[in-house]
This record gives sequence, structure tokens and C-alpha cells, in this order.
Amino acid sequence: PPFLKVSGIRLDLPSIYLESVIYIAVIILVSLTVFFLTLVLFRRSTLNAGIHSNRKILRRTSTVVQLIISIVFAFCTLIILKQMYYLHNIADLGFSFKNSGVMEINIKSEEMTVLNDKIKQIPEIKEALYEYSPLLPLVGGGFESIDRWDDKHKDAKEVDVVVSEISEEYMKFYGLELIEGESLKDNGDEKYVLINESAAKAFGWYKSAGKSFGYNSKYMVKGVIKNAYNLSPTVTPYPVLYTFTRKNSLRGYIMFKYNEGNWKACVGKIRKIVEKEFPNRYSTYYNAEEAYNSYLKSENALLAILTVVSLVCLTVCVFGFVSMVSLTCEERRKEIAIRKVNGATIKDILDIFFKEHLSLLAVGALIAFPVGYIIMKRWLENYVIQTEISAWIYVSILLALMLVIIMCVGGRVYKTSRENPVNALNR
Repeated sequence: PPFLKVSGIRLDLPSIYLESVIYIAVIILVSLTVFFLTLVLFRRSTLNAGIHSNRKILRRTSTVVQLIISIVFAFCTLIILKQMYYLHNIADLGFSFKNSGVMEINIKSEEMTVLNDKIKQIPEIKEALYEYSPLLPLVGGGFESIDRWDDKHKDAKEVDVVVSEISEEYMKFYGLELIEGESLKDNGDEKYVLINESAAKAFGWYKSAGKSFGYNSKYMVKGVIKNAYNLSPTVTPYPVLYTFTRKNSLRGYIMFKYNEGNWKACVGKIRKIVEKEFPNRYSTYYNAEEAYNSYLKSENALLAILTVVSLVCLTVCVFGFVSMVSLTCEERRKEIAIRKVNGATIKDILDIFFKEHLSLLAVGALIAFPVGYIIMKRWLENYVIQTEISAWIYVSILLALMLVIIMCVGGRVYKTSRENPVNALNR
């Protein structure tokens, strides 16, 4: 159960256990297959002869495989981390929800006005607004099917649009941006409306201002509002029709903005007001940032798991390098001694080993980076807002691994190369 909670997997325990058994069985089957194939391939030679004749190839191959796995996991982890940071701090979601919350309570309209005014008086709250549907958390609104609009293509199907009521105050509260045309005025003509980018795209309009849609040109587009990505980052915003008329107002919600770090204090003070003014009325509070973070629950779990796996892979890779370099230095101890006798310096010997091991890193990187790019490019395509796969990710991984190789190879080879050649040759 704890693993299910952290990973966000929506499966019951019997299914998890069954899949785990199948997975373990497959691993055992593959391992036995590789084991017996190895026995068949080397059945005509002794174990020592097989190891002696193929030790360099096997050792280098295993090192390259370790590097490939480590680079792929590190690359994927960095891309996910970059995408998460981008969604939280850089991406333009079309609306502002930082340090904002929503209160839900079932009271009368005149009571809601009184409560809203009292909430505005709380020092930690900057502004409050009611009678509208909040963007985060998303509250279900009305839908309307549109089958007629200007410049409609003959093969176009009807479009379902979300009907949302807004005002200039509401647009200012969420920072909704008008990208075409002009805004509406409160209590204006009901015929004039605003639409979002998704609606304009669904209608096939490049320029939307002045266009009409609906039966008998029921609506006239006054302007277009930038898409608000208030759904999961993998979901394209629905087509939305914005109207300033007051027909289906959701009077049970109060939206408010608070000073950073004062969420709990604000909720506590609002609860006291409700208990005093409206006893026995149940109220619910939603933090907009927590609501948005809930959309990224699976990504957070994946990032945590990949981070652990990447650290394990890098640790195994480092130990692999240390062991390989130590074994190589032991086997080539006499070679190093002979090179020193013939005038080679410690720098010359280090250069030989560095070139040999850095070439393995180059081979691993040439294979791992394209594989990682293909995997993460397809993963990013699931998001309507995507970060870039920047060059610094490749460079940082390569530099980090080069530093590890230099430290592992340099320390061990330097120690061996400083040994007295006479002692090495007499062994």
C-alpha cells in the first residue's frame, strides 16, 4: 500500500502481486537462457582460457553497457526535472493562481455578500471575489453544442463549448489576457461574447473578432482570451464561451488571494468568521497551488523513482570503473614499469589510460543520448506545454561522468605509476 500511494499506481494488490510474479518469472527465464547460451558458447574451452582470451572485450563491453544505462537514466531524470520546474515556474499557463485559494459554502446570495466583505477585511488577504466559477480547482460548468458558425467547413462537426460567466474583475483576478479584439462591459448586450483560443481553433478561425456562431447567429465574438491551462498539463484546454451576463452564477464559491506563506492563517481566520456568522454551515477550502500539484502527482512519483534508480546506476557505474581500473593497473603493472624505464613520464602514462577509458565514455554517450532523446521526446509529446531538451543537459552529464572517470582512473594509475619499476619487474 505505501508503494501504491507513492507511485500513484491505480491497481489493487492482487494485480500488483500477479504482475510482480510474472515479472520475476520473466527475469529468471531470461537469466537462465543467457546462462545456458554462455555455457554452450564456451563449452569447448576451459573457464580460465575463456576468461583470459575474452577478458578485455567482456570488461569493456560491460563498462559501456553500464555507461549507457547510467546516461539514459540520468538524462531522463534531468528532462523530467526540467519539465516539472518549467510547469511550476516558467510556463505561461494563461492565468495566475499563485497564492490563491477557493472557499466553498452553501449560503444565500445576500449572506455571501456579507461573508465576502468580511473576508476582504482579513489583513493576510489581498482581494476576494465571489459569484464565479473558480479555475483551480476546476468546477464543472454548463456546456452548449454549436453546429453553426461563420466560415464553417462542410465536413466540420459540431463543437461542444464550456459556458463560463466572467467579468472585468474576474479577468483581473486571474490575469486572463485578451489577445484579440476587445473586452466586454458588464450588463452589456448578451449577444456579444468572448471565446478562448481553443474555441477559435475548433471553429477554424484565424481572425475571430466580428464572427458569429450559434442558431440564427446567436453569439457575436467581441474578442479572444488566451487559453487557461487549468486542467492536467497533458490535456488541451476545452473550447470556452465567456459571457458577462448573470444567468448560472455559482454563488457557493469565494475566491481569494493571500500574502505568500499565509494560507493556514487565512483559512483559520475564515473558519472563525464562518463559525461566528453562519454556525452549523460546513465550508471547504482549496489551495489552487495544491490543486495544480495534484495534476503532477504521477510525474512527481516517476521523478522520485527515477532519481533513486539513476543514483543506483551511477553508483554501480563508478564501482565498475574503479574495479576495472584497479584490475587493469594490476595486469599492466609491468607495462607501466617498462614505459617508465624507457622515459615515459607519469603524464604520458595517465594520457594512455585517459584516452582508453574516455573512448568508452564516448561510445556509451553516442548510444545512450539518442536512445534517451527518443524516449523523452515521446514522453514530452504527451504535454500541451513542453520544455526544451537543452544542450546543457548533454554537456552536464558528459562533464560529470568525465570527472568521475578522471578521478577513478587518475588516482589509481597515478599511484601505480609512482611505484619503483624495479619492484614491478621483479614480481
